[in-house]
Amino acid sequence: MTNITLHNKTEVKAQGKHLNGNSQLTLCIATGEVFASMLDAAEKENVNPSCISTAIKNVDKGATCKGKRYCRARDAIFYLDEISQCINAREEKANAWDAMMAEERAAREAEEARQKEMSLTESLITKLEEKMSQLRTEQNNNAKLLYEAKNKLTMLKAEALA
Repeated sequence: MTNITLHNKTEVKAQGKHLNGNSQLTLCIATGEVFASMLDAAEKENVNPSCISTAIKNVDKGATCKGKRYCRARDAIFYLDEISQCINAREEKANAWDAMMAEERAAREAEEARQKEMSLTESLITKLEEKMSQLRTEQNNNAKLLYEAKNKLTMLKAEALA
């Protein structure tokens, strides 16, 4: 970025290296970027400088270069409405992007919470299954003891009667 002081002592940050006495600041209406020269704008867009030049010369006819409109920075006052619309459109896109990212983040956090809950539930189920197995084993052992005690009691009764 190069700081350039205009005749009315306004400073503008312009991109580019082709700054000489003949170069004129070039403004991309769509992005608000200010270039030190047409050549710098052409280099940024990776186009022939004649594309930028034609867009500037025919800006009033709606001419574009790679879909963007250009003008001399000194003529920006004539395109303030369009520049304002472009800025508003970019802000709307940025806000939409932020909203989309917030939704994705909320969905990701909800999924993480669901996964954590599932993990806790699975852990609880495993513990309950282990406890049920333990209780079944105890029940079987108690049933065996009861069976053995019943058999012993039957034998004692038989011995007592005999």
